[in-house]
Amino acid sequence: MYRDQTLEESVLSRLFNQKLLDCLPGIFYLYKICPNGGKLKAWNKNHMTITGYSSEECLDKPPLFFIDDHTASDIERALQEIYDRGQVKNVSGNLRTKRGEILPYIFEGYKFELHNEPYFMGVGIDASHIVSLEEQLEFLRLEKEQAIRKRKQKENELMSVALENSAREQALREASGRIAELLDIDDLGTLHRRLQSHLEGIRLQSKLEDNWDTFQIQFSSVHDQFFKRLREVHPSLTSGELRFCAYIKVLMSSAQLCQLLNISKEGLKKKRYRIRKKLGLASDVDMDAYISKF
Repeated sequence: MYRDQTLEESVLSRLFNQKLLDCLPGIFYLYKICPNGGKLKAWNKNHMTITGYSSEECLDKPPLFFIDDHTASDIERALQEIYDRGQVKNVSGNLRTKRGEILPYIFEGYKFELHNEPYFMGVGIDASHIVSLEEQLEFLRLEKEQAIRKRKQKENELMSVALENSAREQALREASGRIAELLDIDDLGTLHRRLQSHLEGIRLQSKLEDNWDTFQIQFSSVHDQFFKRLREVHPSLTSGELRFCAYIKVLMSSAQLCQLLNISKEGLKKKRYRIRKKLGLASDVDMDAYISKF
């Protein structure tokens, strides 16, 4: 909108067709650059509709008059860039309306001269949909992080169950060894005391759940399609081999596998070789990486 009072505005009205300006998306603004900042000299209908200010109220207002205090410093830096470099793009700021509404906008500005006087013009586009999209992306990012944390927690629980199973099996092996020793004891009193001690240990172990079943349940809650997919591609794998692959899937180390399966490093190497052969993997294919894909 223009005022018909000055020669300056008459010149501007010839250069900038008001009907064309009113067709522009967003708000259009044209400022005369002054020593103390800038004065609004031209604008479109959207500018008045969105800000709520009349033509009389808009005329000669400085740029920051329409900007919320929280983003005023960003706009000041952008204005300085226009003055120094001649243009600025994609500047985020909050438009403050006469009604007190705060609207997110993306601004740009371009400097030019008219009769040796400096001006800048530009447009501001409503960024509400962009802010909404950014909020949705942030929500999805937080959800993903939470899912990763939960998955990591479950995998740690899986590791604990597997190692607990290893400790249980180790305890049972030791109990079996001690019972074998009892066969050589002839004194009934000593035999009774030893049996009582072993019985208490066995009762303690019997209170534990079948850890492999527990492991399977927790494992399937994290990797629900693992066994199904692995069986579909490699139906010849035994339950023991599937179990070994599950331990590989949760990234157990060689030391943990040896402890869990009660085998030596050489035994683990042989077991890996047999399973690798069953999987039909080439020598340059990493078995752990292959299993992790299921």
